[in-house]
Amino acid sequence: LAKTYSDHDSRVVLKNADGTFTTYPSYYIYNGSTGAGMRINMTTLNTALALSDAEKYTSASVVRVEVFANARLDHLYEGCTSLIDVYLPDGVWLHYASFSGCTSLTTITLPDSCTTIPTSCFYGCTSLETVVFPSTLTGLGNKAFQNCTSLKRADLPSGVTSIPQDCFHACSNLEYLKVPSSCKTIANYVTNGCSNVLWDLSEATSLESIGSNNSYGVTTSLVFPEGFKTIS
Repeated sequence: LAKTYSDHDSRVVLKNADGTFTTYPSYYIYNGSTGAGMRINMTTLNTALALSDAEKYTSASVVRVEVFANARLDHLYEGCTSLIDVYLPDGVWLHYASFSGCTSLTTITLPDSCTTIPTSCFYGCTSLETVVFPSTLTGLGNKAFQNCTSLKRADLPSGVTSIPQDCFHACSNLEYLKVPSSCKTIANYVTNGCSNVLWDLSEATSLESIGSNNSYGVTTSLVFPEGFKTIS
């Protein structure tokens, strides 16, 4: 199987049955082009290598991803339970459930091109402890970080105008959530199930409303900005 690369190729590092590692171009591990619905599919690679059942690669074989610029990630790496390292260059844009269920991923640094974190993008990444948000971020999708049970802190940058429903739902170890000055609305259930979270509203000068079923974790008081309208 020829392994040829160009400067724009994505690469994946796969763990072999004998414990060693091999790097392949990403196009070997999925079927189809860069359209919606692109997912991990090892059939082509396993067939080309004539691997035995014991040697065959699965989504759990993926341990590292290096994505080329201008890639759309769809839910290509959804369920890669052994993925521990991701390199995302500027130019990459995320899509629905891009890394959902990557239960070994501990940290992610998002480039400036990631202006939106879509629905369920990191849903169920139970080992995710650190997210470095780009200053260009403006939007978050529902359930973007739901069930990220190791996440302790989320410093949302100025530019985010709303925090949608279930965004940090069941992030049971979340301790701190920074609400930026640009945020106008906080939806229902954003931090439902986050019993120890402290909401930092000190710069939330545009905030107008907070939805119901949120856990605030504040034992003293909240100072709301002028213009604030409702808390459910």
